[in-house]
Amino acid sequence: MKARYRIPITVVYYLALSLVMVYPLYKTGFLFNGYDQVFHLSRAHELATAFKAGHFGYSYAMNSFNDVGQAVGVFYPSLSVLVLAIFQLLFSNLVLSTYMAVFVTVFLGLLISHYAIMRLKKGHLTAAIFSSLYIGSTIFLNVCFVWFDMGWLWALIFIPLVLSGFVQIFAHRSATVTDFVIGIAALLLSHIVSFFVVLSGLVVVTVIIAFYRSDFYFYLRKFILGGLVAMGCTAFFWIKFVRIYLTNTISGVNKIDSSFYALKPGTIFTDSLNNTSVTGNIGAIILLVLIVLLTQKNKFDLLDGSALAGSILCLFLSSSLFPWIHVQKYLGSFIQYPVRFLSVAMVGLAFVAADVLSQMLSTKEYRFKTLTTSGLALGLILTAFSSATELSSHLDTNDQLRTPSINVLAQPSNKFNENAAKHIFSERFLMAGQFDYWPQQSIKFGQDIIRHVGAINGKKVRLSPTPVKNGLSYHVSLKKGDQVDLPLLSYGDGLKVPNGLKVTTSHRGTVLITSNKPVKSIVVERTNSIIDILANVVSVLVAISFAFLWAHKKFGLKRIF
Repeated sequence: MKARYRIPITVVYYLALSLVMVYPLYKTGFLFNGYDQVFHLSRAHELATAFKAGHFGYSYAMNSFNDVGQAVGVFYPSLSVLVLAIFQLLFSNLVLSTYMAVFVTVFLGLLISHYAIMRLKKGHLTAAIFSSLYIGSTIFLNVCFVWFDMGWLWALIFIPLVLSGFVQIFAHRSATVTDFVIGIAALLLSHIVSFFVVLSGLVVVTVIIAFYRSDFYFYLRKFILGGLVAMGCTAFFWIKFVRIYLTNTISGVNKIDSSFYALKPGTIFTDSLNNTSVTGNIGAIILLVLIVLLTQKNKFDLLDGSALAGSILCLFLSSSLFPWIHVQKYLGSFIQYPVRFLSVAMVGLAFVAADVLSQMLSTKEYRFKTLTTSGLALGLILTAFSSATELSSHLDTNDQLRTPSINVLAQPSNKFNENAAKHIFSERFLMAGQFDYWPQQSIKFGQDIIRHVGAINGKKVRLSPTPVKNGLSYHVSLKKGDQVDLPLLSYGDGLKVPNGLKVTTSHRGTVLITSNKPVKSIVVERTNSIIDILANVVSVLVAISFAFLWAHKKFGLKRIF
């Protein structure tokens, strides 16, 4: 392929691949309520509302999640729902905006994966095959639509960039830490569990490298420096996370039996061979390539061999062969789903498969190479389309259409049409994540709080909030000396109320206000503490300094000014 056509043809191919992965589900006209769909759509709605109010983000949910000030934005970073939020602002039709956002997400994932492999001094062909096998994989579709876990999905997108940056640091003495910094920062701001899983793996690999590199400390300094810069860029998030976590007893996410979600080896094999996206697996193409590779006597180079070994280890950790039932106490509540390791394994498997396939094609005559490459591209598109079509048929059942006639969300197996989807954010939130990140003491009063039951001088009363620009407004008539226990979660964080009102925390873990004067309504606003403001300043300064140094190294000062 001529160089001038390579980029536009690759972009068109990626657009086509993104389309066939999303269109079969879009044409049904429904949103399929994946395990975490309402949770992440609500996060996106909260972020979109914050944008409308002129803010860059949010910490406490005031316009969704039952309007009780749940600290979703504190403990779950918002980068992973940024695209969803933008399209919610652009389109009032939630079905259309969601599928458009997923289409763009898949396309960006393909581009980022392509860039990550190119940075390893691999060719465009290797990068294109890797991106197609990885982003076009069955596990990607499974996470996207069966789980609808946007945090995990964006972690899948950024993991190749993190690993590429890590390899660059230890493989090339002159390499910069740019890709590693961007990748690890983006991963932290997408999905905390994936961040710690990947970072733990990198630390283990770094220790292993120490035994084989005489100049190890030179590379170790770069690795640590990259990590510190990434933490500086994300200080605005993790400093508040740590502060709120340490000053409160947080309920955390639901504790589950991880062994129940470990994959059966036989199921992985058969489902991969069937190339189904209904379950977690590695897909037919990678399975067949892996079988061929493991039966070959050819030696792998160091990078391919290391990637394959790491992938096999991650496959083992994702399966029931690992004794999850015995480590549930120590790892289960954090990892939750062992299938997460499968997504990490896919990076290495797709990389080795892409490297081997591209090497095979590079030895062929130009015309044969072009024909074979075109056939491979078509095959990848068709397998992705087939997998997405099967998934849409599996999810699109006629007896699960949800109606908006009741005030409580139905079971997670339901699907939403355009009309029903309009009511998602205004109804009581009863899906996965309902009590995530609540103060522990508030859980036993949860049903009252989500129904907006408060108390005035100890007498229960319904206090329905009205969202305002920076908080919530409550219509409540108080005399001097009255106390009102609002259905608003208290995290001991900064609260702004009108003069003459004293704020404390009630026995329910909610905001308790004592009035020193008669009032007819109360507006409660969240405010950033001095620590939060300083963290924001640190993040901005570190990011600007990092960008300046990168530009200086790449272009020189004369090109900057």
